[in-house]
Amino acid sequence: MNIPEILGASAIVVSLLFVAYELRLSNRIAIRDSRAGILNMWTEMASWQLENDSLANLMTKLMNSDTELSNEERTRAKFLAGQYLSICGMINSGHTTGLLPDEVMKLHLNIVSFNVQSYPGLFPFLLEYMDAVGVAKGTGPGTDRMFDLVSRHNSESGT
Repeated sequence: MNIPEILGASAIVVSLLFVAYELRLSNRIAIRDSRAGILNMWTEMASWQLENDSLANLMTKLMNSDTELSNEERTRAKFLAGQYLSICGMINSGHTTGLLPDEVMKLHLNIVSFNVQSYPGLFPFLLEYMDAVGVAKGTGPGTDRMFDLVSRHNSESGT
């Protein structure tokens, strides 16, 4: 083997190592962005509740499933249901693509469960939203958890 061949082979090896490094770095960035997206949704929802008196009042009303809501409050409740389902969709996407490990996915699903169960008045809006947009069971762990929560609530409340 002569010197130009050795240099050429060395350059190929170095290039392959660089590509491997870049792929690994790219995967880490994608994982970070996936997790950050879900965390940002949670942060935004918390900020809305803290900064918006009408939303905070709605959330208080949604703690009781028998409370009557105005048309404006019903519209906001539908929007809120959509936000929870969007988070579930992000969980599905992150987990399906391998960017959200099982333990992180389970943590987010537990947060979804806690939040949704804290507001029983939200369940009719979740069901309405899921029906309207065609969310189906079996599409991922996030939406499956939401289906389970709605089913459990309906069986416990007799609806």
